[in-house]
Parts: sequence; structure tokens; C-alpha cells
Amino acid sequence: MYRWYDLAEVPSDWDECVATIGVFDGVHRGHQHVLAKVVQRARARGATSMALTFEPHPVRILHPDVPKRLLTPLPVKLRLLEQSGLDAVLVLPFTRDSH
Repeated sequence: MYRWYDLAEVPSDWDECVATIGVFDGVHRGHQHVLAKVVQRARARGATSMALTFEPHPVRILHPDVPKRLLTPLPVKLRLLEQSGLDAVLVLPFTRDSH
């Protein structure tokens, strides 16, 4: 699985892809269902499958006063996303300037 941590890292010749966007904390059953659909649709089109996620969790930036306990730290989340069959994951930094 390809992993990128900045939009500039995505190859410029990256062809058609089917993508989903989310935080994916926990990669729970609902996430797994969405990811399976993304992989399925990408395969049907001969495209690649990709998830776009954020680090840190947006709540930590937008509401720093609200305690937010993560279900899965980034390395675990990436492993779970890879197990879903995705071809690539783009992890974008979430800052006050990015929303």
C-alpha cells in the first residue's frame, strides 16, 4: 500500500482512483463497509483505491479544550487501512489553516 503524508507526494501521473475521506479512528465496521465498497468499485473500474485521512484528529485542533482519546494511533490506523485492501492512503496534516 502506498502511503503519502503530503499532497505533493502523490505522483502527478496517478491515474483514476476511487477515494474516501475520513478520520477513520478505530476503523470500525462502518468504516470497513465503506472501505470495502471503495476497493470493490476501484477494482470494477480498473482504478486504484485510496483513503484520505488526517493527523492529528481534527477535534484536537478545532476543540483543544475537549479531551479526545483516540481509539487507534496513526501506525495502527494505517495497518488497519492496509488490511482493508486499499491501494493507497494519503495522510494530510490537520491544522487551523487547513479547515
